[in-house]
Amino acid sequence: MKSVTFLALLLMVGPFVARLSGATYYSSYGQSRIKNITVSSGTHNFQVNGIAQYKNTTWDVNGVYTGSAENDWSGFWAVDPEYTYYCAPGTTTQFKATIFDDNWNYIEYHEWNVTVPAPDTTPPSIPSLTSPSSGTITTDDTVSLDWSNSSDSGSGMDYYQVQVDNGSSFS
Repeated sequence: MKSVTFLALLLMVGPFVARLSGATYYSSYGQSRIKNITVSSGTHNFQVNGIAQYKNTTWDVNGVYTGSAENDWSGFWAVDPEYTYYCAPGTTTQFKATIFDDNWNYIEYHEWNVTVPAPDTTPPSIPSLTSPSSGTITTDDTVSLDWSNSSDSGSGMDYYQVQVDNGSSFS
């Protein structure tokens, strides 16, 4: 007859959230657009697709002009002006590409309002094994485990993973 000693080891696993780092976010030329996006921290690219010939593009970050070095001029060929920026955790940043004709007359703008959430550093409450008691010895291979409730006011828990071992050195 075999016996199993229950020592509670509970792993809390949070939700999987896909947020791209290093992605390019596009906006198509032809009319002004505003996009609100949430991303992970990292370097991201913002691009206006298909600017027609002889157009100027300027870039602003949080309402501040980035300077003439960031300007794009399409000249004879159509271009896809792009701006690259590191987005830090816990920030909201506005990127704006403003399009002008070759005489600097306003045509349209493309705006991205980018939020990078701050990391959730508060752990959930710790549940406890209510049945069977930790250290219980049994010969039953189909024991049901019952835990006290746990809560998480941050990002939330996805599931618990329980590990069972039949050795006394389990940790």
